Amino acid sequence: MKTIFINGSPHGRQGNSEIFIRQLMIGMDVVSDVLYVSTHQYDELADQAALADRLIFVMPLYVHAMPGIVMKLFEVMKPAKKGAQILFVVQSGFIEAAQSAYCVKALKHQAARLGYECLGVVVRGNSAGVSLMPEKANRKLFEDLQALGQRLAETGELDEVIAARLGDPYRLSRQKLCQLQLLSRLGLGDLYWQYMLRKNHAYKKRFDRPFGQ
Repeated sequence: MKTIFINGSPHGRQGNSEIFIRQLMIGMDVVSDVLYVSTHQYDELADQAALADRLIFVMPLYVHAMPGIVMKLFEVMKPAKKGAQILFVVQSGFIEAAQSAYCVKALKHQAARLGYECLGVVVRGNSAGVSLMPEKANRKLFEDLQALGQRLAETGELDEVIAARLGDPYRLSRQKLCQLQLLSRLGLGDLYWQYMLRKNHAYKKRFDRPFGQ
């Protein structure tokens, strides 16, 4: 079975989606072709995707939706060949997997429109810092991604137990929300974003409202 990964991140090889793809490949014990939507060669990508027996889309969540470049690819993709499968993996910075609910529906709709057998949509939240953290800090995530890939290679099916574990929490409990609010008041809840603001020389402008009245 010919499996092709599609990296739907605008960051291409430099983003978190690439890390997810490599961990899935380790579990599948294969080195599959990877198509990068960031190249913007949509017709060429669509032609290559049509050759696959199984497509695995991996992408970030952008404002509760799939990246625009992924939508543009869907617009030119050809109907699936008989028996072709498709699996989606969506990673985001939101802690709650529920933030991806609209994207999940849209992806399933695209799979049905093109005639693919949809194996499912795996959602992983709290992933914004994956590329910045040491491998030890990502150990559990990588183990689950590898196990997901191994199960897929062995059975051709999505392991729902692993997918559910990756998607936990779906919604934050009231207790967890209170804890996060307290950390935010103490200035400890957004250390990553403070780091990114400083890195991009924008920390002093963090309260600017360029489009405000």
